[in-house]
Amino acid sequence: MGITLRRRWVRLTLSYVVAIAGVGIGAYILVPKSSELRAIATVINDSDTWLLFVAGALELLSIWFYALTTRALAQQHRTNVSRRYILLVTIAASAIGNSLPLGAGVSALYAFRKLEDRSVPKKEAALAVGATNALAVATLALLAALTVPLGGDSVLSGADVVVLLAVGALSFVLVGYAHFVVGVVSYALEFLRSMPRYKVAGARRRAQERRASNLRFELSRSSIAFGSLFAFLNWLFDLLALLLSVHIVHAKVPLFGVVAAYFVGALAANLPITPGGLGVVEGSLAVSLIAFGGGKTSVLAAVLLYRLVSFWIWLPLGWAVHFVLSYLNHRRWKDEGRVETSEFSAKEVWM
Repeated sequence: MGITLRRRWVRLTLSYVVAIAGVGIGAYILVPKSSELRAIATVINDSDTWLLFVAGALELLSIWFYALTTRALAQQHRTNVSRRYILLVTIAASAIGNSLPLGAGVSALYAFRKLEDRSVPKKEAALAVGATNALAVATLALLAALTVPLGGDSVLSGADVVVLLAVGALSFVLVGYAHFVVGVVSYALEFLRSMPRYKVAGARRRAQERRASNLRFELSRSSIAFGSLFAFLNWLFDLLALLLSVHIVHAKVPLFGVVAAYFVGALAANLPITPGGLGVVEGSLAVSLIAFGGGKTSVLAAVLLYRLVSFWIWLPLGWAVHFVLSYLNHRRWKDEGRVETSEFSAKEVWM
């Protein structure tokens, strides 16, 4: 017990070190250079900056619906996951994922662990997190394929649109037949793992038993339908935050141009190049908005405001939420004299 508790303390300390380092790097990058941003600052000063609070609220709604996507996929197993708790986990997971290279995997693992903290069984938690990411990819790919060409001079070719439609459709199929996919993968892994110790027949029997135990974890049609709706609303409110950012600085970009630019940026954000698509999203958004008729200075100002409400502001907030959740969990472990994760009510999160 003592060794395990010590390991958890080490992991908690390392998480603080990584968080402080990430915030420090982000602060260094974010510190503006007046010689480069003077014109942008002038545009922002002359704009309706009070609307930035509305853009932040829209972004919060976007995160809220992403959290509801996960909850809809996990709730069908009658797990005790409150809306407020899953929102906090989503905010923290987003900050962690946007702070680290290949952060999407780390973010998914973090969400998985936090679902386990709410006594969600491992298989159900993994299925909910995986299906959430698949639905996000599916809705993004389909929306991009259907809306980017509406911008006129599209940056996507016909082949690109076909690929996006195929990716979206395949992602939906994977979610709908997740139990079958999990069963096949578990069969293969169990068979390979059992081969050194058992004969072929024994390994095959064990693999079939493992596959049969996983086939019952099937997502219901209603949970997939609600999850897809929430995933769509997640992208919609994020798009509205960009539209409002463009309006704040009075950038003259056509509506469909902003929509097309948004989905180009969203696709770029999912490329594992930099943490949170840092630099890639800003560049793709700015180039696309300028290509659709926006002025350079006003477009850069709009992109800066949008990334402020959709990216930068959530980094310190998300890490703060992570620290609070970690502290509450550790206090629970210490008070009860045991290390394993325990079930606690959603009200404790707000204490």
